[in-house]
Amino acid sequence: TWTIVQALTSVNEMTNDDVDAQLAKKETTENREFAYGARASMATAEAKEWAWDQALHNDELTNSQLEAVARGFSATPRPDLAEPFAAKYFETVDWVWANKTYHMADALLNGLYPGYADPATLVKLGDAWLDEHIAADNALKRLIVENVASSHRTLKVREYNEAL
Repeated sequence: TWTIVQALTSVNEMTNDDVDAQLAKKETTENREFAYGARASMATAEAKEWAWDQALHNDELTNSQLEAVARGFSATPRPDLAEPFAAKYFETVDWVWANKTYHMADALLNGLYPGYADPATLVKLGDAWLDEHIAADNALKRLIVENVASSHRTLKVREYNEAL
């Protein structure tokens, strides 16, 4: 059921009220996680802002709820919704690393990576962050390197396709 709910919220065919109604049918810890993910996956700027804020600043979320919000945030394949978070992401990395546990930082830095934003922008920002953080913890750099590498690959594919 929740897979269908999240699919429908991701194309704005269900609202927060609909998610609340579904959750009210059987409110369990697991269903609350699903509800968080469904709300975060909505394809609106407001939903993405809400998810970003919840993931970073709601200290009452369990780790599983945090992961659901972060996954939902990045689940919408729309560049227009991801683009506003490209610079924000790299501005937030150091704060996340300093203020969250490793498990939470891993979930946040992977889940909140705005992978659908323009890959050229992500590559530029990511490479600059890595150049400025040569002395950063290796575990942190690995997380960023992996995300930026995916943007490098996307950019190369885009450039190849444009050359055809």
